[in-house]
Amino acid sequence: CELSGADEAEWCFQSIEDLNNDEGTCYGLTTKPPQNSYDRDGWVVIRAYNAHFYVSGSDHNVRTGIQKIHPGSKVHFRLCLAEGTLYSWVNDDPPVEMVRDPSVFAGRTWYPGCFVYGSRATIRLISCWKSKTLRRPSSFALECSPRAVEMWVAVLEDIVKPLQSLPKDSEGAKAADAA
Repeated sequence: CELSGADEAEWCFQSIEDLNNDEGTCYGLTTKPPQNSYDRDGWVVIRAYNAHFYVSGSDHNVRTGIQKIHPGSKVHFRLCLAEGTLYSWVNDDPPVEMVRDPSVFAGRTWYPGCFVYGSRATIRLISCWKSKTLRRPSSFALECSPRAVEMWVAVLEDIVKPLQSLPKDSEGAKAADAA
């Protein structure tokens, strides 16, 4: 899932195994192709055990709305290189803007990435999607969040329910019965 230019991407990691409350994993993206080493330059990550946000090794503290990442958690990211925005969220929480600065991402190729320090962990990249078509972060949240799906199903049911009680005309009823 190589990202550059005007790409927009969404990806999700899942923490399969890590030391609970002493997680040694960082999740995010990097300018380095997949490898077995960590060099803090070119990494934009959330640190699992304290939910701090780092850009090239510089601690930008906790972002309101981002929770600590424990085994079983899913860590989602949404990046728009053209706008210079990065959103993240854990599990079904709403997206949180982590970066809004085109200069952070400009002129470089990026890859979803994670690294582990001090402990053994198992992390799975469970999805990765990219496109040149821009969409608003809220539309992605509605598509992926189970809570949002439940909300939209309830809204649609409220719309359809009154329609079901309307009297059917004889032609429409015959056509519906025939189908």
